[in-house]
Amino acid sequence: MTSFSKQSRNITSESLCDFSRTWKSYEVLSSCINGSIFSADCWDRYALFDDVMRTVTHPQFFANCDKADSLEDKTPQSTVYVIIGLSCFLSVSGIALANYLASLED
Repeated sequence: MTSFSKQSRNITSESLCDFSRTWKSYEVLSSCINGSIFSADCWDRYALFDDVMRTVTHPQFFANCDKADSLEDKTPQSTVYVIIGLSCFLSVSGIALANYLASLED
């Protein structure tokens, strides 16, 4: 087992989530590879994260990170209902106003 794997056994789930969020996107990894991110520990952090992923030392933590991320990304359903309700209200109000104005011309 590599030193990264040994070190990863002592990492908390929060740290693993941080690694997951930091390195999940291809853009971050490609920026690191291309050197556009200047960070002394860029490759150390990626190597540790990669090793944790490959050796699957904490699969349940990564599953929980993914669940938390998917919950955070969702728009609250009440917001959707408010937007739909306002759209319908404005449409009906506009039609009623147009009919009222048309009746004034007669």
